Amino acid sequence: MGYLSCNAESTIKVCDPGNWDYYRKKPKKNKPRIRQFRYTDLLTATNGFSSDSFLGKGSHGSVYKAVLDDGKLITAVKKTSKNCNSPADNEIEILSRVDHPRLVNLIGYCSDSLCKNKLIVVEYMPNGSLYDLLHSSSCKPPGWSSRVRFALQVAKAVQALHSGSPPVIHRDIKSSNVLIDQRWNARLGDFGLALIGHVEDVRIKCTPPAGTLGYLDPSYLSPSDVSTKSDVFSYGILLLEIITRRRQGARDVEAGETAEKCGEIEIDRFVHGGGGFIDDEDRPHRD
Repeated sequence: MGYLSCNAESTIKVCDPGNWDYYRKKPKKNKPRIRQFRYTDLLTATNGFSSDSFLGKGSHGSVYKAVLDDGKLITAVKKTSKNCNSPADNEIEILSRVDHPRLVNLIGYCSDSLCKNKLIVVEYMPNGSLYDLLHSSSCKPPGWSSRVRFALQVAKAVQALHSGSPPVIHRDIKSSNVLIDQRWNARLGDFGLALIGHVEDVRIKCTPPAGTLGYLDPSYLSPSDVSTKSDVFSYGILLLEIITRRRQGARDVEAGETAEKCGEIEIDRFVHGGGGFIDDEDRPHRD
């Protein structure tokens, strides 16, 4: 019969139609509780938001490493810029609704009276960004198999966002927003520009276009143009960057020019994941 297991009990479970629902509908894990932190605790955890704790810049503020719960919890704290509470509220709303192993997930936030601007607390990614890995001159870049794995993991992140109810449009997919966790897996982060809801929603239709030049969908010219396909275009540009290891905004990549030799079949598979579709009508959804 071609069974891989000789265990009679496990074989019956696999073959019995009555058990199919068990495998189709795996029990869902409960979403982690969103914590509300005190400003004084985050101030201590980041050493007063010192330069030693500084990790980098996000879409609407600076990010700091924070050590909480007596060293048991290491997080990243996004300190929003002045008068930027609206993007922070948006990011908290979106991240409180989604939780996925391929995303940089929300742990909590701070909005007490001592905090002038809201603070967002997310998972800490100790191995930097995909941008750093691809373009650093001080360390060996990831090999082809690692880059393929990163690309597939980002694709799963985009799929998770787009298949939600309601869907989430990230609007800023780029290598510097792909962060690498402790196990060297890729996570999509920074939801400061993201939109949640269906494209026909009034709020989304009134939101001005946003994103990063070089990754931004050229068809996204007005608020009414936004769709999940805009993310697919940005993902395609990211694929090209992963293949060539060239920064976006550098000179055009010539045919056959890659950072290391890899087969035409592999590149064809990569590019047709999204980057080969310039016309938004031909562009696939990430599902």
